[in-house]
Amino acid sequence: MSKGQYPNHLLPATVNSDKRKEREKMRLATRPMGSVGFSVTLLLGTGCDPLTGGLTVSARAVPSQEWVLQQDADGVITGSLTDHLQGRHLRRTILGAERGDRIRFETLPELASGVSVAAGDPIGRRISALTARRQAELQGQLDVERAYLELARSGDKASLVREADVRLALAQAEAAQQRRTLVRQRSLFEHNLVAPADLERSEAAVEAADLRVRIAEAQLQTARTGGPEQEIRWIEARIADLLSQLDQVRLDIEADVVRSPIDGRFLGGHGDTLAVVQDTTAWAAIMPVAWTDHLRLQPGLRVQLQWNAGLPPSTGQLTRLRTEAFSAIDGRQFVAVVARLDSVDGALVPGLVGQCRIAADAQTWLDRLQRILAL
Repeated sequence: MSKGQYPNHLLPATVNSDKRKEREKMRLATRPMGSVGFSVTLLLGTGCDPLTGGLTVSARAVPSQEWVLQQDADGVITGSLTDHLQGRHLRRTILGAERGDRIRFETLPELASGVSVAAGDPIGRRISALTARRQAELQGQLDVERAYLELARSGDKASLVREADVRLALAQAEAAQQRRTLVRQRSLFEHNLVAPADLERSEAAVEAADLRVRIAEAQLQTARTGGPEQEIRWIEARIADLLSQLDQVRLDIEADVVRSPIDGRFLGGHGDTLAVVQDTTAWAAIMPVAWTDHLRLQPGLRVQLQWNAGLPPSTGQLTRLRTEAFSAIDGRQFVAVVARLDSVDGALVPGLVGQCRIAADAQTWLDRLQRILAL
């Protein structure tokens, strides 16, 4: 019986083995590719097929410039000026505060929310409890000196001596009180409960009180032994000094007036925010863009925005891309992109959100894969 006449089960072992190997090769050749291989083949095969040529992101409307006036817990007033279009932020202390002072801020009563202000216009003023008390004390001393001057001109020497004696007693009592305060401050300082500046102020207060005691002693001596003309000249010198101090206090009060550094619309404050001025003559939109997409963008690209409030759409162009990334939801990395808007609807308000379509360059699947793998 020839080879072709043998049944399969009677063929030699070598023949059956060859057929099994042939069938295995055919099975491997026709086996479906795995998911990874299929994905790579698809990406490579469509590497020249472009994705969408635009980029859609969320956007938030902001004024071109914004100035915020704030007061901290210590009474220090600071102003923060932000230029959203240029990417500049300036923060500086406008008015400091002495330790132990009580500070409050009053806006001008004629300034209602939404009123337009010009650069240099007053917004309000700070009211310091220490300054107000100092002004009242100086004015009271001035009134006493003027009455004392009238008494000296009347020639009643006995009254002048009694007045000088009362002044000396008051000065000595004040000096004693300042010394007791200094003793307490030194004890607290030794236990690290007060700052060195507080101790220095107490020491300076004692020196000033001692000086006033010596002046009062000299005044009493002059009242007892000096003539009327000498006493009058002494009182007139004290009046001139008090007037000079009052002028300085008035200058300090005038310096407590806060003025707007920009033209814009005034908004009232709330909490630690005292006032806000926004320049709404120009508008910007801030958009978070995924780090994997920001390389497709450059300044000058056109944008179109559709606001959620149903306002007419706005157009503009990119002006700035921040190079630093910041973390967002789920740890994804984003960059901030800023666009300057063209003419906008008058109803646009800061903080309004919407969707922005950026005319970004087209991107292929292969470009996207390469950018993702490069991160």
